[in-house]
Amino acid sequence: MFSLSAEQHNHARTLRAARVIVFCVCIASFAVRMWLWQSGPDTDSDAYGHMASGAAWLQRPLDTRVHWVWLPLWHVVCAAAIKLGGGHQALRVANALLASLLPAMLAALMLRAQRPPMIAAFAALLSVSGAFLLDHGQSAEPEPLFAALLLGAALAWQSGRVWAAAACFAATCMLRYEAWAFLPAVCAFCMRERKPWGHAAWGVPVAAIALWCAARAHDDGGWFIFVQANRDFVRSAHAHGVGLAESFWRALQLYTLRIPFLEWGPIFAVSLLGIHAFCTHTPRSFLWPAASLLAFITYGWFAGQHLGLPRHMFALAPAFAWLMAEGAARASQRKAGALLVAGAMLFQLGWRVPHALARVQLEHVHYAR
Repeated sequence: MFSLSAEQHNHARTLRAARVIVFCVCIASFAVRMWLWQSGPDTDSDAYGHMASGAAWLQRPLDTRVHWVWLPLWHVVCAAAIKLGGGHQALRVANALLASLLPAMLAALMLRAQRPPMIAAFAALLSVSGAFLLDHGQSAEPEPLFAALLLGAALAWQSGRVWAAAACFAATCMLRYEAWAFLPAVCAFCMRERKPWGHAAWGVPVAAIALWCAARAHDDGGWFIFVQANRDFVRSAHAHGVGLAESFWRALQLYTLRIPFLEWGPIFAVSLLGIHAFCTHTPRSFLWPAASLLAFITYGWFAGQHLGLPRHMFALAPAFAWLMAEGAARASQRKAGALLVAGAMLFQLGWRVPHALARVQLEHVHYAR
């Protein structure tokens, strides 16, 4: 029989406490999302378009044109919800559940990267400490699934499950165009971290993209016509004053500073202290795709390729949460820093989030009318 040392005993106790915290975070975030769900209908108009495409796909499953400018995977999910009799509202509940599991997935990835359990628990809390993140998690939009697939791919790769990682990355490429942009990063870390069949992690997604583009070309009568249709849609929105592009420096700040600060408030400032630890300890299988995704949506906003919507950063919330948790850990090494971090979190959770959620809940109520 071997007895645990005092250090091992303390680590085991800290790990159990962190798991309890993460579990409570998941339950609380699901409860808040269900409160928003019952307050009124989905306020995101694109969600209804996705459901319509899903219904059309049930009627014409071999016609890729039913997906309009979107990719097909989410419409298959919508079709499944319709076929099972749940429809839009049931899909919102499923999304709320999936989004509420993201903190646990983030904490699991951080623990696998040998980060301290309490830093992982704090990152889990930060990942749902924003009104938009809580609200969008119960919309019938694909972002929660996209975020789950990114975390799932990283967890699978770190666990040596190459084909599972390949399947996750391929699924992201059939869900959001942003995923196409981080495939070079996936290829790069596959070359850096040589594993048996490791190149499947980028080869399978590339094959999926090629098959999709070929199917669209067959139905559309030309290559990449859906890309031009998307550009036409964005130009139409611009003509109505929606999503007008900004200067380079302001575009650079949108997803790196402005939206994160609006979501997390003063606690976001500690992210500056966490950059080194975040870049050092985050697995390449998560860090490199996340960084590529951030660069792509930032460039896309500057180039006028999308409308600069906050939901584009939903999948990046776990990465920002990890970054802030590392910064908070460094700031808390001194008593004054620990007090500032505690005060910022108390302000965020005790004032900013409740007041923002109250406004969001009223929007759902008014939308129902």
